[in-house]
Amino acid sequence: MASSESVWNTAALPFAKSGATKRPMVIRLEDDGDDGNVISFPNSGSSQITRHEDGTITVSLDSNLQKKQSDDEFDANLADSMDDLDLARIAEDLMEGIDSDLRSREEWIANRDRGIDLLGLKIEPPRVNPGGGGAPLQGMTTAKDPSLLDAVIRGQANAIGEFLPAEGPVKIDDMGDAGDDVLAEELQKAGNYYLTNVATEYYPDSKQMFAWMYFGGAAFKKVYHCPLKRRPTSLAVDAKDLVVSNAASDLMNADRVTHIIELRKSEFRRMIVAEFYRDDVASPAPTPLDQNRLDQKLQSIEGVRRDDTRPEDMPYTVYECRCELEIDWDRFMPKQFKDRGVPLPYSVSIEKDSRRILAIYRDWRQEDNDANRRRTYVRYCYIDWLGFYGIGLLHIMGNLTMALTAMLRIAIDNGMFSNFPGGLAAKPAGDKQLDNHLPAGPGQFIPIDLQGLDDIRKVVMSLPYQDIKQGFLAMMDKVREVAQKVGGTADMPVAEGRADIPVGTILALIEQATKVESAVHKGMHSSQALEFELLFELIREDPTSLYRHITKAKRRGMSTTWNEQLVTQALNDYDLVPKSDPNTPSHLHRIMKVVALLQMLQADPAGWNKKKIYTEALRVLGIKQPEQYLPPDNPAPAPPSPQEITANAKMLSAQTDANTKPALAQAKAADTAMKQAQMSSDQDIANTNLAKELIIHGSDQAEQRSNQGLAQAKHGLALRDHALKANKAAHDATHDVAKLDQDRQLGLAQLMQPKETEPA
Repeated sequence: MASSESVWNTAALPFAKSGATKRPMVIRLEDDGDDGNVISFPNSGSSQITRHEDGTITVSLDSNLQKKQSDDEFDANLADSMDDLDLARIAEDLMEGIDSDLRSREEWIANRDRGIDLLGLKIEPPRVNPGGGGAPLQGMTTAKDPSLLDAVIRGQANAIGEFLPAEGPVKIDDMGDAGDDVLAEELQKAGNYYLTNVATEYYPDSKQMFAWMYFGGAAFKKVYHCPLKRRPTSLAVDAKDLVVSNAASDLMNADRVTHIIELRKSEFRRMIVAEFYRDDVASPAPTPLDQNRLDQKLQSIEGVRRDDTRPEDMPYTVYECRCELEIDWDRFMPKQFKDRGVPLPYSVSIEKDSRRILAIYRDWRQEDNDANRRRTYVRYCYIDWLGFYGIGLLHIMGNLTMALTAMLRIAIDNGMFSNFPGGLAAKPAGDKQLDNHLPAGPGQFIPIDLQGLDDIRKVVMSLPYQDIKQGFLAMMDKVREVAQKVGGTADMPVAEGRADIPVGTILALIEQATKVESAVHKGMHSSQALEFELLFELIREDPTSLYRHITKAKRRGMSTTWNEQLVTQALNDYDLVPKSDPNTPSHLHRIMKVVALLQMLQADPAGWNKKKIYTEALRVLGIKQPEQYLPPDNPAPAPPSPQEITANAKMLSAQTDANTKPALAQAKAADTAMKQAQMSSDQDIANTNLAKELIIHGSDQAEQRSNQGLAQAKHGLALRDHALKANKAAHDATHDVAKLDQDRQLGLAQLMQPKETEPA
């Protein structure tokens, strides 16, 4: 085979290291022998080409080179497929831009440094060297007014109570008819378990973030898949560690968003072992970090100091920059952007000391044909105004806090010098007065040269010490009241002096006093909702991360056995949102709403769902599982069938008979026993009466016998009278019969006589 020379376009080769521009590669094919089957690449190591009988050729690359230059996966590290010259060019361009961004915010760093001084967190003695931020004279106070610190602490406490409840910060959004869906309830429990027991950094990070947000105006959350933890993570990022190009008004339209990351040596090596960073060049030892004045101030307040004497303990500094690059050979670039010179979003990690690129990843979703930047950072802001970082309590109360600090120091120092005055004393002879600077502290007497005079009062006048006047204190209170008002921490005189104020009036007063806090909470609620959306989107991409760390499911009331399909289904069907209420600025406001509901329930019990109102009231009071304190629901049973009615009637009749017979027998036995007892009682009563009668009539037996004889005599007389009367009656009857017979005979005789004839 004759030697030949061909020009190939490297854009068609998956292993080409061509960076942002395409360059041709010259490959010489040479005959390797009589068979002409194997042709080697110059300077290609063990790479080779095998030509087949049908005219086709097979390119075989080194296995390690194949692994490094593989670009088949969308999430591959592109830095492994680029040559060092292109990487160095990209690194220098980005480092120049990052340095410019750091310089553009130097005044912001200085303002924050001065604001931290106003918090009064550093313990300072009453006297320090002049010009060092303390008192110029011995004994003068260094106290600072705590108004700004009080506002920050109150804001952080309110945010913690509203956005970080103990049982977990998420709930199912708009469950509606699916309120009893077991899968929805299990997803809510699993989400809360993940954020409280698995992602144990979430609550501490969020608490610190709330404090920095109230203080400086802005704080950030970085939502990403952590290569070391191997799970989705939401990490708080302080504003001083997030550098944004000065022309940006939003994270999504910034030219560069750079996260300054400090990694311990072990963490840096773990990132390399996890193949998140490339390791083709030996990592140099890190150099001490050039700290800005803000970092130094924070270390001074904490009472710690970075020790640069041990290089082994120095951390690596990595700039993780979200930027836009032109990499035309990227085969995952959407077709409409091919060969058009359009920069696309990428994430580039650069080691600060060596200025070398560790990783380049695509920063858009694979299914997004428009290649829009993937949202990674979520901004929490106190008040959106005046630039990207917004304004916080530092900007609102800073000057007033400085004025209050000056007033406080005047009041304390006047009281100190009035009670422990300083003065002047005569110097011994021979000592000359070298200057007229005579700083006299409380209780101190400064020697002075009398220059031959015998009366010190002829040399100097008395020091003008006086106590604080009432007008000064009133002015101080007025300034503090204004500072608390603009800071949203003024006390609320709700229902002061009255016990019968209506709930509506109380709610109106609370709402009036918490307008600023309510507005801040609305913005924080939106930011936390976006944070959870990004977090659970990452969990949707890695479903096992939700359940592989669950170890106490039963203690949390979880019963579902999760798997990838079930997690994907749950996250597709339901949305997890913050439990916070954007329309309720405080817990007191929420309690008053429940009180209003209870009052309306008392006014119209039939028109409200009593159980739901009580459930909401118990939930607001912080009672876990309020359902256990309420009576269970008793739904109406389905009507039985005719066969069931007949069977139930027979069974009921049998049960009635079975229950009645023993009852009747018992009743009969009881009745018999009662009758026997009654008979026994009657017999006893009869015997008692008989004995009583015998006793009563025993003494009258003689009288009874006498009365009996008299009665017999009277009876005999009565019989004689009766016999006499009977005889008389018989005689009268015989006489009457004889008279009747005589009258009859006379009548017959008269009838027998003839009648006389009447004359004619």
